[in-house]
Amino acid sequence: MFRDFLTAVGFLTVLPVSRKSVGPERIASATLFFPLVGLLMGLFLALADFFLKDILPRQVIDIFIVVFLAAITGGLHIDGLADTIDGLVGGRGDRNRTLAIMKDSRLGAMGAAGVVLLLMMKFIALDNIPTAYRPSALLLAPAAARWSQVLVSFRSKPAKEGGIADFIPFIEPWHLFFATAMVVATVFFISNSLGIAAFVLIALVTLGLKVFFGRAIGGITGDVIGAVNELNETLVLLVFTVML
Repeated sequence: MFRDFLTAVGFLTVLPVSRKSVGPERIASATLFFPLVGLLMGLFLALADFFLKDILPRQVIDIFIVVFLAAITGGLHIDGLADTIDGLVGGRGDRNRTLAIMKDSRLGAMGAAGVVLLLMMKFIALDNIPTAYRPSALLLAPAAARWSQVLVSFRSKPAKEGGIADFIPFIEPWHLFFATAMVVATVFFISNSLGIAAFVLIALVTLGLKVFFGRAIGGITGDVIGAVNELNETLVLLVFTVML
């Protein structure tokens, strides 16, 4: 189990926990720890926010949080969001064209605009979350977003072979069950209605995106998984902003 946890850390972050390459079956087994990895990210951010709040201006801390969430993944999820936007816009409903654009490493104008807008939205949301609710938001956002990666992948099909999403067919129901249990435990730990609302909302959004991409490109890709993560991370922060 600890080996699966290290696999999850290595898959989701740039931390050098292991130099060994792992196959899709191992990654699938590690998905049950995806929310835990996110929760540890959130715990680091919540502690940093607590200790820095009397030293640095709030907006400086918010910039640090946004940069950390992007940098800890090596920009992988941000890149997935950009590629997904470029593919959907440029593909114009053609599956093969969409996948070809998503595979292209070049950044398009729409993808760049989407990334900038999302990062701005994260920053503005963080800046408007009341101080009392910041720890809850910082704990839940990365954990729930990593859980949504498991949810969108479970029982989906890889839209193409040979990609990072090859682990999808190996995800078992108990992987999703334990991943979900970790997020639910986090929601109960923070003990507020906003956490429950955020959890329910991202579950519905993720299932909707799962259906959408299944119809649009025939399944899920690594880029889509990254995009889902970024969208849901932002969504959780927005819930803690707009519902207060």
